[in-house]
Amino acid sequence: MPARLDVTDEDIAREFRELRCVGDIVDALASPGLRLALRNCAEIRKQRASSTPPKPAHVDLKRLASGDSD
Repeated sequence: MPARLDVTDEDIAREFRELRCVGDIVDALASPGLRLALRNCAEIRKQRASSTPPKPAHVDLKRLASGDSD
């Protein structure tokens, strides 16, 4: 299991805005359940941003254009 990323209160506040949550951010940070959910979402967003995109598979365009599908 990979190590958890360090998530700051700023990351949690950004996630609160990105998810378009209704209410006050101070109340959200005071609620342990909502804070944990926002922390997990922020951590996933950081992991996706830091990872490299997958390399596209090689596609033979000439073969595709000719309709050869074997």
